[in-house]
Amino acid sequence: MADLPSPAALPQIPPPASLPPQPVFEEEQKTLFITGLPNDTKQREIHNLMRPFGGYEGSTLKTIRDSIVAFAVFQTHDQASHARDSLQGIKFDTELNMVLRVEFAKKNTKRPRDPVEGERRSDRPRFDDHPRYPEYPPPPQAYPPYGYPPMPYGMPPMGYPQPGMPLPYRAPAPEEPRAPPAPISTLFVGAVPADWTEDTIRDLFSRQAGFRRMAAKLKPGALGIAFVEYETVEDATRAMQTLDGYTTTPGARGIRIEYAQHSMGTPSAKKGFLPPQ
Repeated sequence: MADLPSPAALPQIPPPASLPPQPVFEEEQKTLFITGLPNDTKQREIHNLMRPFGGYEGSTLKTIRDSIVAFAVFQTHDQASHARDSLQGIKFDTELNMVLRVEFAKKNTKRPRDPVEGERRSDRPRFDDHPRYPEYPPPPQAYPPYGYPPMPYGMPPMGYPQPGMPLPYRAPAPEEPRAPPAPISTLFVGAVPADWTEDTIRDLFSRQAGFRRMAAKLKPGALGIAFVEYETVEDATRAMQTLDGYTTTPGARGIRIEYAQHSMGTPSAKKGFLPPQ
């Protein structure tokens, strides 16, 4: 058997050169983990809560240990950090006294698609097909401050008025002037004094040529109305020009006369009052 060489006679192999430390690449955190939500929270509410913040891409709701939590995805870490600092401690539900706790998730999630009511999942377009919201800076208070009513469902949180901030004014739409009634042989008499009777009205209007008949609706202590019919439109026009503004008391308000909307014998629009046929 051959003798083995001694260890000292073996060739010495130099130790391997030490490798440089390999850098550890950590993924940039861009997903927020949100707790402190009521169990009846809707996806739309989280979407509207995040919309004002730049870089917001989508959100999703999950149930963990019988509690509702939310995940919101942003384009960059700085944008997610800004949203976290702005929403931290906001009172989300004033009735249940629930306060939001916002922190970075342990790992990033895929960009979720916010739900669109009335669409099937297969009908939804790709996320990249949706137009991005303009990245305006968020308002000073992105959610209702304590003491304001809860946000209506489906309404984007574009900022609630702060104390001392004037409310926006919207001028009312101008009303279209009512077209005057077409001339007919029946007159409508308004503002009839409360102390007048049917005989008073009949005696006044029967003095005019062409008088045929009248009908009145009178209530004690209140102004009344009446309808007066003449033979022709010309007779009714002369009576209106003669008696409009007539009063028996000096300085008092006179009666108001105009053409009626309907002729005698047809239903009237005045609270179901029907002139006699």
